Amino acid sequence: MMTTDAFGRELLQIVEIDYDFCDLIYGEAPCTAALGTTGVRKCFNTRFTCQDPENYQRGTLTLRFARNQQGLPKGVTVFPALENVSTRASEINFSGRTQRQGPLGKRSEVTVTIADFADSDFETDKYRDERVSGAAQTDEGGYRPEDRGTFWPKFRARQPYTVGRTLRVREGYVGQAFGDMRTRHYVITEINGPSGTGGVQVKAKDILDLADNEKAVAPAPSLGRLAADLGDDGEEFEILGDPAEYPSTGRVSLGSEVIVYSRSGSTFTVVRRGADGTEPSSHSEGDSVQLCLRFSGRTIPSVARDLLQDFAGVPSGFIPFSDWADESGRWQAGYRVTRTITKPTGVTKLLAELAVFGVYWYWDDVEQLIRMRVNRPIDLWLGEAIQPLIDTPDPDKPTAAHIMKETARVAYPEDQRLSKVFLWHGQLDPTGSDDDRSNFARLAVAATVPDEDKYDQERVREIFTPWLGMSGDDSIAQPTANRLLLRYADTPRVLSCGIDAKDAETVELGDLVEVVSRVIADDTGKPAESPMQVRKLEEETGGHKIKIEAETFAFDARHGFITENSRPDYDASTEGERLLGTYIVDENTLEFSDGSGPYVIF
Repeated sequence: MMTTDAFGRELLQIVEIDYDFCDLIYGEAPCTAALGTTGVRKCFNTRFTCQDPENYQRGTLTLRFARNQQGLPKGVTVFPALENVSTRASEINFSGRTQRQGPLGKRSEVTVTIADFADSDFETDKYRDERVSGAAQTDEGGYRPEDRGTFWPKFRARQPYTVGRTLRVREGYVGQAFGDMRTRHYVITEINGPSGTGGVQVKAKDILDLADNEKAVAPAPSLGRLAADLGDDGEEFEILGDPAEYPSTGRVSLGSEVIVYSRSGSTFTVVRRGADGTEPSSHSEGDSVQLCLRFSGRTIPSVARDLLQDFAGVPSGFIPFSDWADESGRWQAGYRVTRTITKPTGVTKLLAELAVFGVYWYWDDVEQLIRMRVNRPIDLWLGEAIQPLIDTPDPDKPTAAHIMKETARVAYPEDQRLSKVFLWHGQLDPTGSDDDRSNFARLAVAATVPDEDKYDQERVREIFTPWLGMSGDDSIAQPTANRLLLRYADTPRVLSCGIDAKDAETVELGDLVEVVSRVIADDTGKPAESPMQVRKLEEETGGHKIKIEAETFAFDARHGFITENSRPDYDASTEGERLLGTYIVDENTLEFSDGSGPYVIF
């Protein structure tokens, strides 16, 4: 069925699936497969059908599917078998605030339904003509592939290894250049089917799914075991197992004790017993010797990169580390974390623990990048702007995105408000509990001034962080608590609305928007300008009707920036200099000459 948008353009969706396809030719060097010797028929250039696995060369073949409609792109093969594309958008969980969500928010997901069909194998079999002539098999004569089953049963028989491969959804309009279509990227998590009618259902998620606690842990489980009993004053021990999984120096945990060691072969020489606040104790033959993961004085972006790359297997090309480092360096200068992780722990859980410092990560499915941002004000110094989002056309805002008629709704989630933040830090025992007050030495508290005329109920969030070492760090813990409270001291507003696809390039996940809508008014009833941050963006109609959710962006104070010594005083400064500077206010009036109030140091 043809679908059009408000401008009469016919909508077009193309689903692309990349699957592994060997670059070699059967029997041609370096492939050593030989018909009649290694198999009775030539392979289908997949790993499952390969007859020379040692020389298998993994390449990629892309399959494309669209609905059965006129105007499919020229120059590429597109199977007209697509039946449905259902998506669940990413949703950012700012600083892990919303506890009913996952710690990294909701992962972007797509479910694609594709019908079965007769296929001649022209796209998927290098030796298709030889199957017809009989030259590709010794167990029978020639046959026509289109007479042997249908597409999906053959695909599943030849290619069972699909998890982790790439799926893309291209969305645009009939007649639009193939390369100009908006493209979202996913990783396949499962393919179900063929069904009774022959079709399949393909499910995929964004790249951060690789960090799921059930799929990636850090450190990796160690297989070594003590070769003999070790007393509480032992200075050397040997292990059973492969010593190569342990570096030449490092830390291991045995039960509730951490030991610093140096290693030569299977022999471990103790450098320090009872490290990281643990107590020396006796250990028995066969006890697990678990390699610890140690971070000392590291920046949050560098730790997150290591967790994602080294333990979740996320390719480095998806991590714009220089952008992460710039963001953290500007807004978290001096933030350094230290921790010994003594047992395999889910990577998502570890990232969630880092998120409490006011950072969040999310997948940009168009640019194919994992974004990282600090919970912070708009960066006027670097020229960040707030995108207008309005429900009534305004000639003074020609670049504004427009809220679709009668789609705006506003909610006030009271459970998101905070009146106190307790942040426990200085973990005493890294082998002990991560959420027990008795295992932490220090406490940072941020609290609003009680005012029964405003809110007659307190809302408290208690946070435990093992990432500030045994001694803790007030210079990090206190600002972290303060910043979280600053954003959520008042009940946030959450706007949901629809926008047209033409505004998709101007409103992205994580963006700041200035909402002007009748559903958010001032006390006179006039629509009030409300700074908000987009936390969810969902394409409801094949990328052409987009639903967004945006949350109050409460950093509306005038924030100060350290300025050069040659800067004139406040009265002599330009408006631009006042915007991007810090000036000392009159200590008695707490006002400048123009009546404005003091700057806030973030």
